[in-house]
Amino acid sequence: ATPGRTWSDIAKDAELSAYFENRKVTIEVEGYDNAVDFLIDRGFLARPSFRVLEVSSGVAASDTTGLRDESGDVSATVLESLGGDAQRNVEIIQVIEELAARHRRIIVFAASVHNAHLISSVLTLRGTQSHVVTASTDRLVRERILRRFKGVGTEPQVICNYGVLTTGFDAPNTSAAVICRPTRSLVLYSQ
Repeated sequence: ATPGRTWSDIAKDAELSAYFENRKVTIEVEGYDNAVDFLIDRGFLARPSFRVLEVSSGVAASDTTGLRDESGDVSATVLESLGGDAQRNVEIIQVIEELAARHRRIIVFAASVHNAHLISSVLTLRGTQSHVVTASTDRLVRERILRRFKGVGTEPQVICNYGVLTTGFDAPNTSAAVICRPTRSLVLYSQ
C-alpha cells in the first residue's frame, strides 16, 4: 500500500524494498491502464472528486522555490506562513462547512500544528464538531478522538491534523479530505 518511502532519496525506497525481500506486488488487469482504476471500479477504493481551491494568499506557490527543507519538500517556514494567512483560512473553513452539509467524516491535513488548531477552533465556534490531532496530543486523548471519528453517527465530524494521520490511518467512514498542506512528496500526498 506504500508507493515508496520518499520522492527525493532513492536509497530510502531501496531500503523499504529490501525490507520486503525486494518483492513488489503489482496488479495488472486486462482492460485497465492501471490497478487504481480497477480497484475503484470494483469498490475497493473510492472514486475521488477533486476540487482545487484558488485562494488569493499572500504566499504564492512560486515563492517556495528557494524555501525547501533538507528533504526537498516545502519548508516549515512556508507552511507556517500559509497556515497563518487569514484569507486562505477563511476560504478553507468555508469549504469545510460546505462539505459538512454532505459528509459525515472529514479529515483536514493542515499546513502546520498552529493551523490545525486554528481551523478546528473556528469550526467548533461556528457549530461544527471538530478535533485536533498532532504529535503532542496525549495518547489517550488521541485514541478517544480517533475512536469517535471512526464511529458511525449522523453528526458531521472534522478531524484536523498535521503530520500524524498520514500513514496507517484507516477510517472507512471518511468521505472528504481537505489538503491544506502543500507537499512535493508523492508518498505523503498519496497516503
